[in-house]
Amino acid sequence: MLKTRTLLTALRSSTPSLRNSSTIEGVKFNDKPLEEPPDVWSFDSSGIQSFDSVPGPKGIYALPFIGPLVHVKKFSNGKIGGLNDILRAYRQAHGDLFRLRIASRWIVVVSNPDLAKEVLSIRVKYPFRPEVEIVKIFGIRNNKEEGLGTLQGEAWWNLRKPAQDHIMKPSAVRSYIPLIDEVAGDFVASLKDTRTIDDCLQLLNAVATECMGMLCFNRRLGCLQGQSPISMEDLNTIFTSTAEAGKFFKPYKYFRTPFYRRFEKAVLKLHCITDNEIECAVQRLKSTAEESTENAHASCPNLLLSMMTDGRLTKDRINLLITNLFGGGIDSTSNTMTFLWYELAANEEAQKKVYDEISDHSSNHGLDTTALSKMTFLKACLRESMRKNFPTNVGSVRIFDTDCNISGYKIPKKTPILIASNNISKDSRFYKYPDQFIPERFLRGSDALDNKTRHSHPFAFLPFGFGPRSCIGQRFAETEILVVTLNLIKNFRISLPSGSPKNLESVTRTFTAPAKKVTLHLTPRPGP
Repeated sequence: MLKTRTLLTALRSSTPSLRNSSTIEGVKFNDKPLEEPPDVWSFDSSGIQSFDSVPGPKGIYALPFIGPLVHVKKFSNGKIGGLNDILRAYRQAHGDLFRLRIASRWIVVVSNPDLAKEVLSIRVKYPFRPEVEIVKIFGIRNNKEEGLGTLQGEAWWNLRKPAQDHIMKPSAVRSYIPLIDEVAGDFVASLKDTRTIDDCLQLLNAVATECMGMLCFNRRLGCLQGQSPISMEDLNTIFTSTAEAGKFFKPYKYFRTPFYRRFEKAVLKLHCITDNEIECAVQRLKSTAEESTENAHASCPNLLLSMMTDGRLTKDRINLLITNLFGGGIDSTSNTMTFLWYELAANEEAQKKVYDEISDHSSNHGLDTTALSKMTFLKACLRESMRKNFPTNVGSVRIFDTDCNISGYKIPKKTPILIASNNISKDSRFYKYPDQFIPERFLRGSDALDNKTRHSHPFAFLPFGFGPRSCIGQRFAETEILVVTLNLIKNFRISLPSGSPKNLESVTRTFTAPAKKVTLHLTPRPGP
């Protein structure tokens, strides 16, 4: 049976992200890091309809607390499978903008890219992000500073700005391509005598951890040899707990329940691992400081060194940022890559096009940025896979400090506005044949598809959200997925076991994950 807490969880664990320097096909974005946020937006309130006029369920469905329970009962007949299905049903009943009662407060839901653009065009100096309450409580109890996910206002910006200067610049990410390619090469070599990957996600967790070790700690962690410093069970506990924590009654707020203790134990272990790795990395930097800081940095990418010499971040805040990057980068990347590999295995023609593209643009002497930039079809496959298998639960949430006007309705300040990006990306109004894997949707300049099939509205596809509170590791994650995938397809043809479904069923934690273990068959490709 559906749980009402799923609705609250979406507000707390959705990832509002994707900065203005995104790589949405067909739209040109500025690659410069964000500068000081703009001033708060305001509007003329004359001539708009009241909030009470916003469409939505009425009567008992609009009552505080009781209403959400009735929502659940109405959709718990086995035909509706989750929050996105509930929102889709209400969209069909009430239109692309409606309001819905969650506990004692209203939320507004928009399910149209034009409306999403309206909401996301309202610029505020410090965008608000719904807090993950169990994470905030953990920080208070363990005297840990808040991270990017829970900080608000100027405190958030003071942490975000220096971090994004070092992580989101295209030049910074490009410098890591040879290092990621090295990890990917070792991974493929380890599959030399393998003909079946029994659990794709488990294997890719190790690959993602090794890549994040290069980014965060500038060293190989040995994950491909079974020496991962972090347990995948602990990561699963962290991300499952943050998704499950948003319920009406939260006893973990008042005392350490067994549920909370499992979460706290896993997070403390993650902090211990990253603190130790950072300390070791700092010692290595000190022992090898024969060159000037500038020359050392220029010769080899080093995120930790860049942050340490920046001057805007304390040691504790650097540790916090690295911990956030390390933990979040593993789970999100490995899940997204698993979905991509499943799609390529299920669609042989697309996989062949990827292989042909790789053969045309890569060499046996290592991967460079020029070659990767030419892999347009591979990039289109990644975007189409994320469209079908949306990386986060529902989409982005915006909460404004002033009243705003959305589609002619006055939305009171502090009202959460939920952009149902997951549903929008699968809506047949915006993507014809939404259940089909058609990477050509995202190829620039292609006339092979009509406008209803092609990706033609930039706000219909926001896998990382939009705006200053974007997923700060987006560029690195996308690069990692592309490099590892091209190394795999260059060396193996991948296929699914007989009888596998065309579409992979998913579950949602903090990030969307496969509902079942993914098995892949490998067939070695002939050598050069």
